[in-house]
Amino acid sequence: MKFNSRASRTLESRASELRISGLRSTTSIDSEPVSPTPPEAPQPNKGQLLLSMMEDIQKEMKASREEIVVLRNEFRDVAEQQGVQHKIFDALHTELGDYKNDFVSARMKPMLSAMLFLYDAISDFKGELDAYVDPPDWLGERVLKKELIKMNLSYFQEQFDEVLRMCELQPIAPEMGEVAEPKVQNIVSTETTEDVDLNNHIQKVVRIGWTQGEKIFRPADVIIWKTAA
Repeated sequence: MKFNSRASRTLESRASELRISGLRSTTSIDSEPVSPTPPEAPQPNKGQLLLSMMEDIQKEMKASREEIVVLRNEFRDVAEQQGVQHKIFDALHTELGDYKNDFVSARMKPMLSAMLFLYDAISDFKGELDAYVDPPDWLGERVLKKELIKMNLSYFQEQFDEVLRMCELQPIAPEMGEVAEPKVQNIVSTETTEDVDLNNHIQKVVRIGWTQGEKIFRPADVIIWKTAA
């Protein structure tokens, strides 16, 4: 009987340990959180994806067509502007050509008129020379008088002066006895003198000079005095 009682207590003790172990196990399992499993992402529909791609392509094509229209309009505007610019350039070219011709004509006309007067005077003078060689009886001593020759030569010079003035040429006429100026005069020769005061002074004016505006067009040719070394 004692054996049975001891065995019974042993079984009860073992059962109690099992119950406590089970409670511990249950408590340990309940205390650990369990992560939820994420839902699977839905797979895209191939038909919808293709439709979206087609819509994007249509939008890009529409934008391209609009850009082409804008570029075409810009090219047309540029072409029209170039056409207008060519017309303006042609008109300006014509006007400048007319202005140039008018300017040259206005500048040349007085000069040509003076030269025609000079031509007429030379023709008249030539006729008087021809008459001097073989004068008609009715002219007699009136032909080629000194006064007439002097008058014609003076008239020639006046006409030449007028033509040169129209070309804006002014004479440089140095005086004898002045100190030579190499900047505006060309010394063509020298004459020896013992007078120191005459050294580098003009002995003779061979040819007068000319200026055009503020520039020397042609220097005067002079001969100067030089003292012996």
